[in-house]
Amino acid sequence: MNIRCWLTRVALASAVTVGVCAVPSTAFAGGFTVPFTDPSQVGSLTLCNPHEQPITSGSLLTIPFVWRAVSSARVPAGYTRATLDLFQPIQHVDPEDWTGYQLTDDAAFSSSAHPMAQATYADAPLIWPDHSMPPYWDGLYQLRMVFSSPNKQPWTFSYPTAVIKVTGNAWALVQGGGSSCTDGTAESVESLLLPKSETAVPRPPEKLIPYADLHKGTKKGSTSPRTTQAAGGSSTTTSVARGSASVGPTGTSSGGGSSAGVIAGGAIAALVLAGATALFVFRRRRRVA
Repeated sequence: MNIRCWLTRVALASAVTVGVCAVPSTAFAGGFTVPFTDPSQVGSLTLCNPHEQPITSGSLLTIPFVWRAVSSARVPAGYTRATLDLFQPIQHVDPEDWTGYQLTDDAAFSSSAHPMAQATYADAPLIWPDHSMPPYWDGLYQLRMVFSSPNKQPWTFSYPTAVIKVTGNAWALVQGGGSSCTDGTAESVESLLLPKSETAVPRPPEKLIPYADLHKGTKKGSTSPRTTQAAGGSSTTTSVARGSASVGPTGTSSGGGSSAGVIAGGAIAALVLAGATALFVFRRRRRVA
């Protein structure tokens, strides 16, 4: 081999090395350092919007929280579906004992090299778990992709992750990314089982503003380990139901009726809202044990 050929190969090898090292960083938010590690983490998650573009920040009011999550790691053999779960890091507690919240339903994905969790407009905004299991450790949540398959137990021994930081009504990605949102396709079982009016029609963000206002001054984290809370507290008379465009407090009298009529109307409204809330909790996905 002559010296010119040898130098050419060295140059090509160096270019490949530089290319590998130039992969986009998986840390954001001005070099924020995540204060914990998870021994079960394998790979990272990229978060995507409905236009199949990677995103690194957003609002807690957006429905759904993210449209798609893509793993950089291959799915375990024999598993064909994925969900996106949110976990609450607690200092001095092992990650396997953190409390979780299931953000999406099962989704069948096309690529085993880059499995995906797919949301619909029937899935939760981040503000719901934020109020039922707030981010105590530096405002951080861990996202995990959990794999499943018919007639199999969910795979929880290892999982790709991302970490987000919540500040006010906004979130930002501080660990994750690096994959393409178009490395395959995925379809949620909700798209097959629920009406398109629930899964395919966006709900305006302003419909959730009363829900955000509702929580001002209320105590967080009052839910049981395996249930979600639709309206953030039993003392309120406002509810938000999945698939419903109506959000409002108990009635006020617009026609100058008597106080007895207002009280009766309020009682009826409270019963209706309680029933709607009960139905919502029954239909809403569970908290992850």
